[in-house]
Amino acid sequence: MTVQNLIAVNTDALKAKKNVEQWAREQSLTLPILHGSDDAIALYNIVYRYIFDRHRDIGLPTSFLIDEGGEIVKIYQGKLDTNSVPVDFRVF
Repeated sequence: MTVQNLIAVNTDALKAKKNVEQWAREQSLTLPILHGSDDAIALYNIVYRYIFDRHRDIGLPTSFLIDEGGEIVKIYQGKLDTNSVPVDFRVF
């Protein structure tokens, strides 16, 4: 798998946008950070319930590793270990 882009989606309130952007700079993150709406969160809940056949909302934070074909190949629940992501990119 060739990784072309990596993005993050912030689901906190829009008032937290500056805090997220400042945190990203402090972490030396260069990836784009999208700011999700309530509708975006609702869509993630639908995906989560479909994948896991669950009747509860998705826990946050949750990260998805998506391949070039748009398929979810790995789901990280809880705080993301940024050291594991490059390894997982090579696996998939």
